[in-house]
Amino acid sequence: MVQSVSLIATLAKQPAKLDCLKHPSVLQLESLEFSLFHLAAFILFTVAVIHTLSVNQVHKWALAAEKRAGSKTLFVQLLYFLSEVEIVFAFWVIPLFILMWTCYDWRTALEYINTRDYTEPLFVVVILSMTATRPVVHVAESFIRWCAKALGGTLAAWWFTLLTVGPLMGSFITEAGAMAICALLLSRQFYSYGPSSKLAYATIALLFVNISVGGVLTDFASPAVLVLAHCWHWTTYDMLVDFGWKAALGIVISNLLYWWYFRKEIKELNEKRQLDSTKNEGDDRGVPHWITLVHIAFIAWIVVISHYPAV
Repeated sequence: MVQSVSLIATLAKQPAKLDCLKHPSVLQLESLEFSLFHLAAFILFTVAVIHTLSVNQVHKWALAAEKRAGSKTLFVQLLYFLSEVEIVFAFWVIPLFILMWTCYDWRTALEYINTRDYTEPLFVVVILSMTATRPVVHVAESFIRWCAKALGGTLAAWWFTLLTVGPLMGSFITEAGAMAICALLLSRQFYSYGPSSKLAYATIALLFVNISVGGVLTDFASPAVLVLAHCWHWTTYDMLVDFGWKAALGIVISNLLYWWYFRKEIKELNEKRQLDSTKNEGDDRGVPHWITLVHIAFIAWIVVISHYPAV
């Protein structure tokens, strides 16, 4: 614990990227000295988190407001806009920018935004776009289908394979890529059969947890691992031997416990799946091998140069 705190403090004191280009007021804003601005920024962050957890309620308000108004007025459209979870933090950046402008000045606020490191967000956007393409989803689904058939080919086999193999793939195609593929395949192979809310939320929560720990088999797939591996000079072999096998074992045990708890409902869903065989066929249209290889090569290249956005 002491070592972790010491590491965080050391990292906080180290010069960050672009520090030499920043205005002194920006460096003062980034310092560890607490001010009223930091308190206000913390309050805005808390509100943004609450907003994120309340988007479903905001959507209900939008539906009720539309029903009362009889049409989609500007206010109703605004509520629908605020019910989209993707825009929550982008929306609350606006008052944060205005607050920064008010507490400091326009130049400081503008330069603060301009000197942020957007490498990780750009990487996530690009890798999500690439892994959601049909050739990549097709080859991932083919591999996961092969694993699921080896376990019997039932809905339970698909569920278990997607929550086990999928997250572990995150160590090679990054956690963001694994999340995109697993979410797409779960929607097609599991959620399309209408599981209960309890099982649906338990499955997505388990996927989030498994994805978060499934990227520790290598030293490059997880942003957090990347930082620590750089500080302590860990290699992929170190990650696999010290952490990887434990993470894989934990994922398997968690999935088995969840399967045991929901085994009756999963069995009922499998019977429903057998009655409707059209849904689980997937997209059988073949993808030319050279196109698939090009996509995989691009993903590999993106992972290799993930911290060099200019390239």
